[in-house]
Amino acid sequence: MAASLLASVGVTGQGNFRTLKDAYKDHFSIGVSVNMGNLLSTDRAGLIKKQFNSITAENDMKPISTQPNEGWWNFSNSDNIMRFAETNNIPVRGHCLIWHNETDPVKRERIYDMVKQMKAAGVPIHGIGMQGHYNVASPTEDELRAAIKRYREVVDVIHVTELDVRINTHGLGGQLQTAAGGPESFSREADLAQTRQYGMLFRVFRENRDIIRNVTFWNTDDGDSWLDRRWGNTARNYPLLFDDDLRPKSAYYEVVMFDNPHRAVRAEMKPWTAGGRESGKYRNLFLEAGYTQEEIDRKIADAWYRIFESSYRVYQEAGDDMAYISDVKNKDIRTEGM
Repeated sequence: MAASLLASVGVTGQGNFRTLKDAYKDHFSIGVSVNMGNLLSTDRAGLIKKQFNSITAENDMKPISTQPNEGWWNFSNSDNIMRFAETNNIPVRGHCLIWHNETDPVKRERIYDMVKQMKAAGVPIHGIGMQGHYNVASPTEDELRAAIKRYREVVDVIHVTELDVRINTHGLGGQLQTAAGGPESFSREADLAQTRQYGMLFRVFRENRDIIRNVTFWNTDDGDSWLDRRWGNTARNYPLLFDDDLRPKSAYYEVVMFDNPHRAVRAEMKPWTAGGRESGKYRNLFLEAGYTQEEIDRKIADAWYRIFESSYRVYQEAGDDMAYISDVKNKDIRTEGM
């Protein structure tokens, strides 16, 4: 029975969740960096089209790609990215005219001073891009708010241009560096910490939607992240909302379900005079409390995913026709009352 329920609720429930771009259609556009490998992968290309309404070329518009040798130009990959965007009606962000590999991050005050001086000299600067290579411990909410508040003084537009949240906080040389010997598994603790950090980031972004116009994730999923399994990285960082198999992680639900109501005022709850067995009717208490059926369906699907499918699920299958519920707290198996 559990297996059949998994098939009907699990898969259908996943499909009922709204996408990132739909969740934030009244806030800001949601972007992603892309490379040719993404576009050649049917699954990743499908994820891009479904979830995002803005794309940035990860490396294919940088000088090293468009002019690998002085006087020799190559726009093949950037042209292919532009054709993909045009075919699917997705706006493209340019990236970038001037760039040096592994530049240490410019501090908030240096950015502020630079923009202020350039504007005083008549340079038409209207916005600032916050790169956004973060981790589960940094930035704090106070630090993020302070940066946005400071930038408000000199520009009218802010974009978050390269967002990811790595779980490995032991990097050397700033937040862009990953450390060897990082975690080889995505633990429950890491999942919770990343979910909290993503939740905080997007809460602050939403509160500043009058100035934040775009948030772009740097890569589609953990399996294709520049921080994981690419370019010789020896540490895993699991920095994005989708895992190696393109399945949404807990942080994804935290980001898209931000308006799942936790209302202070609820509909009045009155006890029924007859129970379900007697009346033949069974109450939908969530509906009575003021939630819509769509919100209820999303919550049930989220609970199902966490219990039965996520990286810290408690339901474990054993063989072809057996399963057990693990006790996370006591690290053993419990069967009584189940």
